Amino acid sequence: MMQLGKQFCRLSLMTACLSQTSLSYASEMPKDASVPGQLLQAQSANQLAQSGGRAGVNGSPIRYRKSKPVGSLHLILSLAWEGRDLRPENLSAIDSLRKRFAHLKVMHFISPAYFLRDTNQRDTAVQAIKQRILPGDSVGLLLNGWKSITMGAGVDFRADPTFWGSPLRDIDCEKDCGLEVPVHVYPGLDVAKMIQFGAKTLELHGLGRPVAIQSSGWVTSPQILESAVGEGMRYDFSAVPTALIQGRTRYFPLLSWVTDLWGHIVPMTEPYTIGHGPNAIIEVPQTLAAIDYLAEQDITAMIKPWLALAVQRGKSERQTTVTLGLYQETSDIMRAMAQKILHNLHVAAFREKIIIKGSTLPSPDALGEAPLVSTANPDTPTPVAHATNPTTPPTVEPPIRKPGGNMLREPPKVH
Repeated sequence: MMQLGKQFCRLSLMTACLSQTSLSYASEMPKDASVPGQLLQAQSANQLAQSGGRAGVNGSPIRYRKSKPVGSLHLILSLAWEGRDLRPENLSAIDSLRKRFAHLKVMHFISPAYFLRDTNQRDTAVQAIKQRILPGDSVGLLLNGWKSITMGAGVDFRADPTFWGSPLRDIDCEKDCGLEVPVHVYPGLDVAKMIQFGAKTLELHGLGRPVAIQSSGWVTSPQILESAVGEGMRYDFSAVPTALIQGRTRYFPLLSWVTDLWGHIVPMTEPYTIGHGPNAIIEVPQTLAAIDYLAEQDITAMIKPWLALAVQRGKSERQTTVTLGLYQETSDIMRAMAQKILHNLHVAAFREKIIIKGSTLPSPDALGEAPLVSTANPDTPTPVAHATNPTTPPTVEPPIRKPGGNMLREPPKVH
């Protein structure tokens, strides 16, 4: 067994564990643990009652006594479908993660590009995505700058600037390109066309109207948010704590743009409202950023503060919302890390008598006050600030781009 102070489920046994538990993760509870009664689903609770409280959901001996949970943490898994490819190994990794953590829900942000570049594969793409939108999930629009999207929207494509600083080349666009181009650099009218086209494309292919929007690279703008509201989207998932991503983006324009927009966001920032009345939109920060940009220990280190906050807010019956970003295109590569992070979170929550609940959108009682916002103009890309202050700016290799390949989110090498 994996030793975490006392014995818990092995990662290899998580499927069996989660097939028997709904709101609780561990099936082999630590001995003498106080287990919140609501943590176990009815089936497990009945098994415990029938066995005198000594038989675990997988038959292992435990001691069980009821106690009231001290708080709850609403976990949103945000899954970005970036529009590059739909590889079987990545789809399989998503299926595996969903099976092991069946009580969690997913907020799917889908790029329309899957349905645009190859009409022969359109139906296959639609079915592959639909099969992974499970009951309780929600669908949002992933706004990115693919050339296929700009053409469908009747917008002139821009090959630069890009997140990594290097403009796209003709060879990069033989099939499709533009994922690295931030949409905030397009004129407001073009932005509105792209969002309207994207929302209609998702609906046309049976995915429904998107309820939320997320901008690739976390780079949004007032024009993007206004257009999203005009298409019925009331949630934006573009905010991110810049401190969590700067380690892997510090030499690139991406960090400069994100800092200008979200320099006021920290890991503990609550969802908040931007605007007023019918034009309001709820900003949901990616409080745990995106798994591809962080080391395992970076996310694990934030578990304890988040659980402490859940206890504090639980006293006033307020919801605590945490969002973790994943990517469809790197699901297989990041599978082990994602499983371990979710495992550690559930184990720590169990010890603290905190319920982990799956959510896709924050409830009204989860909203906090809007943090102080940055005054930088998001429409003007600014020079990147080198975090290490080198005397000579580094020479940066452009990202590796392979047609139909699986380009990682690992930044290009710096010399």
